[in-house]
Amino acid sequence: MKEKILCLDRRTNHERSLVLYPQIKSILEWCADQRIVLTICSKSPDLSIVKQILQAFGIWDWFLFPQIYNSRKTYHFRNLTEVTGLKMNDFLFFDDDHTNITCCTRIGVSSCLVDKQVGLTWNALIDGLAQFANTHKAANAMASWLSSEKLLLKSSPTNYDQLFAKRSGTTSKTTTPRSYSNTGIATPAATSASTNSLPSLSIDLTSPSPIPSSDKMEGGMPKLVINT
Repeated sequence: MKEKILCLDRRTNHERSLVLYPQIKSILEWCADQRIVLTICSKSPDLSIVKQILQAFGIWDWFLFPQIYNSRKTYHFRNLTEVTGLKMNDFLFFDDDHTNITCCTRIGVSSCLVDKQVGLTWNALIDGLAQFANTHKAANAMASWLSSEKLLLKSSPTNYDQLFAKRSGTTSKTTTPRSYSNTGIATPAATSASTNSLPSLSIDLTSPSPIPSSDKMEGGMPKLVINT
């Protein structure tokens, strides 16, 4: 991987240098060591130029299913869910455009804004990983809550009466059966499948830092563990 390359600016016909953001090299290497899958969402209209630049840096092959075409980030992620089979909340997205962050957050992608001047940093990465972990922790908690006996309302009207009687602290009495609609009520099988599909994520902020000593950061680097 190169940190600096020379290229020809077509507008001025002069050579210019392109440099990776300061902490990108160590971050990409760490992600590779952790077997974290990386991809690109870019609205650049010229895929060939982007590919040539990233190949010159030696990092083009580091990214799978790159989405490089002039379209909104929401379309990029919708296409990614189709080609990978993943869900929107399985992605962690970094961008320096606040509008992109807002749009992607709305569709369920964990999204973090980075500084345009310094790009993705270790601090931003850790904040993003923590946000990703909290999102899945909340999703798992919600799935568990929805699968509890208190919320699984079965088709029998008697079960409804028993549930409400239990909440009110009274004894359920035999009543004339009433009709209930089960539209939108999760079944045990559906809830179980939904819960099992959610990955659990743990971050250990006390792990030794894999980055060079010149980039030391308080607390060390996180250790990422994903169970699907």
